Amino acid sequence: MRQIVLDTETTGLEPSQGHRIIEIGCVEIVNRRISNTHFQRYMNPGREIDAALATAGIPKQQVDGLRVTDTRTLEVVVAVLAGAINTR
Repeated sequence: MRQIVLDTETTGLEPSQGHRIIEIGCVEIVNRRISNTHFQRYMNPGREIDAALATAGIPKQQVDGLRVTDTRTLEVVVAVLAGAINTR
C-alpha cells in the first residue's frame, strides 16, 4: 500500500483573510515503511509573516526573495501525490 503524508504551514487559518501556505512537505510511505520519496519547500506567501509563524519556527528570511506564485512547487507536489489517491 502506498500512502503520502502531507504537511503544510500557513500564515493563519482563514484564506478569506489572505492567509497563505508558507511551507509544504510530503513523505511517501510504502507498505508502512518510509521510502526515499520526499519533498519540502518554503513558499513566499506574498504577505507579512506574523507572530503565528514564530510557532512554526520559520524565519521571515527563509521566504524573502522567493516567488509568490510558485507553480513548479505545485507540479512537484502533484507528481509525488500521483497514484496515492484511492478512488474506489
